[in-house]
Order: sequence, then C-alpha cells, then structure tokens
Amino acid sequence: MAETAFQKSSITIEAAERIIKAAENKAQEMGKPMSIAICDEDGTLKAFRRMDGAPLLSVQIAQDKAYTAISFGGMASHEWYDFIKNDGQRSSLFRGYGSGASWPGRSVA
Repeated sequence: MAETAFQKSSITIEAAERIIKAAENKAQEMGKPMSIAICDEDGTLKAFRRMDGAPLLSVQIAQDKAYTAISFGGMASHEWYDFIKNDGQRSSLFRGYGSGASWPGRSVA
C-alpha cells in the first residue's frame, strides 16, 4: 500500500526565538531598531519581534522578506541581484520598494 503521509522537519519555537534574540542583539549593536520575522518551511510566520523604534512599514517588510527567503529555498536578500541580473523577464517583474524590491503578490527582496 502506498504511503499517504510523510514526515517533514520544521523549525521549533525555541530555535525561532533564539534567532530572533540573535538578530535583535545585532540590531542593537548596530543601533538600528528592526522588525524581525521567522517563517517555518511553509512560509507561515513562526516568530516575530518589532523592536521599540522600528518603523511601522518594517513590520510587513520583515514578514514578506522571511516569506520570500523560504519560498526560494532560503535565498537571502543579498543573493537576489545575482539571481535576476541576467534575466530580463524576472527583473522586469520587480518594482522599486524602498531599498529593496517587491515581487507582485507578496515577495520582497
């Protein structure tokens, strides 16, 4: 009989909270209040923190960036340029969005 289910790994809340804390420490070290989002393997928000003083717009941007990273296999924002620079079709789908770009729908690089 064929299998009808499979096991998959997911980030624990404890691991997500450790990542949030490490990112918050780095943001404090840099003197930049930030919003920090962690998604699970399906792109569902697992943990979130908006530091005091973080801009309101950063709330959605952080969540969109986390969703985009997991949707593209963990690709970090700084890797996007090399990913799209020679692909006119992909790069034409991006439109300016602050210091990054947004993909129609949800993704942010």
